[in-house]
Amino acid sequence: MFFVIIFLCLASLASYFFPEWSSATILLSALACVVALRLALFFTDSSRNPSAREPPH
Repeated sequence: MFFVIIFLCLASLASYFFPEWSSATILLSALACVVALRLALFFTDSSRNPSAREPPH
């Protein structure tokens, strides 16, 4: 749900600041930003890395 809100915010901001862009361009650029954010969060996730976890006490 978080990424949907980000997508909608990016799409509405892009349509406001760039009215000359087509709807497809606005939606694809917003989608590309959300995908880039999701990939960055996926690859920097420390819970996937077992060496970054603390040993149990």
